[in-house]
Amino acid sequence: MSGGGGRVVGGSMENPSNRQHEAAIIRLQRAYKSFRTIRKLADCAVLVGEKWWESPKVAKGLSTKGYKARNMVSLHWLEVIDPRHRHGHNLHFYYEKWLQCHSKEHFFSWLDLGDGKKINLDECPRLILQQRRVNYLGPMERKLYEVNIKDGKFLYKQTGELLHTSKDAKWIYVLSPSEMLYAGKKRKGTFHHSSFLAGGATIAAGGLVVENGILKEVSRQSGHYRPTEENLGDFISFLKENNVDLTYVQTNTIDYENLRDSRFHMHELGRLPKHGLAGGAVS
Repeated sequence: MSGGGGRVVGGSMENPSNRQHEAAIIRLQRAYKSFRTIRKLADCAVLVGEKWWESPKVAKGLSTKGYKARNMVSLHWLEVIDPRHRHGHNLHFYYEKWLQCHSKEHFFSWLDLGDGKKINLDECPRLILQQRRVNYLGPMERKLYEVNIKDGKFLYKQTGELLHTSKDAKWIYVLSPSEMLYAGKKRKGTFHHSSFLAGGATIAAGGLVVENGILKEVSRQSGHYRPTEENLGDFISFLKENNVDLTYVQTNTIDYENLRDSRFHMHELGRLPKHGLAGGAVS
């Protein structure tokens, strides 16, 4: 016989709150086991090394219509395999320290659980390392940022609203290997070009200015992917195919090799020479 919301088990009353507590423990154990497995896989990826990431075979087979898919630069490969997706630029400081230590521990185990757990670097304090985690979108989340081009105008696929980039924020885009265009506001440390495709390869990436659906300005500025002029050219070709009027569109070039800081921001684009795309020429 039972009463008070409990039931008799082995001659004693079982408290429902105990069952809930046990269920919570089981969920926590499963989550920890899953995260531990992910961290081990990440450590294995570190052992393979960044040379694997730089290999063109990683993006092989992803290009379409002759476009060349581009991976993120090796500086950010740690961000992709990190279970927490901490910013690759920040992780790299600790990666270099790990290499100097000649530790027998794998990198992420060293960083989060082992001898490196208490290390705090001046170049990137641990608080910053832990706080700046890049949001990697899943398939459903990604749909919110998908942009269609209709009659030469940019509009969000889900809502049908015209894209309008506000002047108080930096707006970024990527073009996926399957020619899906995504655009959104950049949030330093949390939302970058790598967010849209969860660190995957792209045909093109950069910044853009759009006013009520009309493209005004486009660049190939992306610290994560460092697109080439060829990548920008592929994006321009994509725009032409979708009947975007490029007559008065401005393109901003960038020389990554001569930049001291790869985290070059959109508000600095005004300092760069601008070239019109009239006649379809790509500068």
